Amino acid sequence: MVGLCSRGRFSPRSNKRGLKPATTVKIAMFRIDRLRLWNAVLLSAALALALGPLRPSPQASVESHGWWVLKWWGPSVVLLVPGLLGKWRGRRIVLIIACVVYFVVFMAHPVCDLISAATQTDFRTELEKGARRGEPFYRLEGEWYQCKSWLSRQFFF
Repeated sequence: MVGLCSRGRFSPRSNKRGLKPATTVKIAMFRIDRLRLWNAVLLSAALALALGPLRPSPQASVESHGWWVLKWWGPSVVLLVPGLLGKWRGRRIVLIIACVVYFVVFMAHPVCDLISAATQTDFRTELEKGARRGEPFYRLEGEWYQCKSWLSRQFFF
């Protein structure tokens, strides 16, 4: 019986081990690489969405900052789960990295408190100077906010 050896050449021996022709092996390797690429894209997009709550926003107010975080993390988890359900070597490492990223983002995400109009009139120039110096004052959608990390709010409000 004539069969193909692993290099794609014809062999006079029978193919008792069940070796496939080289072209089939290459196609199978291409499928595996495409699957790895798809997992890498999904996981990268998921982790990029997980970082979304790190930018200050009026929606991240003291009352509703939890919903602000979940608004970003919902799609992130939806993209992360299919990539982690498959069986591949590095999924535990990716899961640990994702958990660390989610934990750090939750601790560091800004919680923005609206500065009242009365306070704004008294400290208008101070707010602008403070914002330029790097203090946690931001002008978002025409209003002034004091945005501190969640962890900072827990200790120092």
